[in-house]
Amino acid sequence: MNSLKLSKNNPMRMKKAIQIMLVLVFALPSILLAQDSTSVSERKFGIHSIGVGAGLYNPFLNFFVEGSATKDWTTKFKAAPIYAANVEIDIYKNFRIRVEGSYWKQTSKNDKVSDALGGGTQELAITLMPITGTLILNILPKEKVKAYVGIGGGTVLVKTNYKKVVAVGSKIGVPVDEEVKGKGVQLSIIQGLDIPLAAGLRLGIEARFVFGDYNQEFNKNPTKQINLQGLQGLVSLNYAFGN
Repeated sequence: MNSLKLSKNNPMRMKKAIQIMLVLVFALPSILLAQDSTSVSERKFGIHSIGVGAGLYNPFLNFFVEGSATKDWTTKFKAAPIYAANVEIDIYKNFRIRVEGSYWKQTSKNDKVSDALGGGTQELAITLMPITGTLILNILPKEKVKAYVGIGGGTVLVKTNYKKVVAVGSKIGVPVDEEVKGKGVQLSIIQGLDIPLAAGLRLGIEARFVFGDYNQEFNKNPTKQINLQGLQGLVSLNYAFGN
């Protein structure tokens, strides 16, 4: 595998993604205004809840899954745990904003490097740390178990670690230990349930459709766009203020 580095995202693609998000954000208030005023909760601006969660995320990572980079490696990229922490703020009736940070890491390994490349082992670890904002609409405000939908987006901090260990006694190839950092863009559509437990504690069950990407540069190959599209399932424990 060639030496690698992360590059900046295409500015035109980033601009288009932001435009799409703005259209969606400004379209949602019309849904709320169309509701009967007696059917919505009159919440004031303030902190709604804080919470932590864990689940599974399976990003596409197309080049590393389908391409030549790690296609024939012993251990391939697959779904891995994702951990998150968030704070939600009530902004207008049934609307609230969620600010969230999350962490995901997965590793692909090759225990059978060709003797022509020096033998030994290879390992590629990808760490994703999304920092996002999501606009959430509570669609069942009067029910005990509340359902909600949302759209969001933000940036993804990316860290890539590549290690190559050459077989003992081999005179071919050189050891490699590289770490590079960069960032990409992420958008998401979510739907979930908010289930009361006791004394302000609430259990969240959420499904997310995530899409986005980042660019990966290889010294001897053209830049590759790495697809972050995938499904997330998350369970969270939240403390809701004033509930």
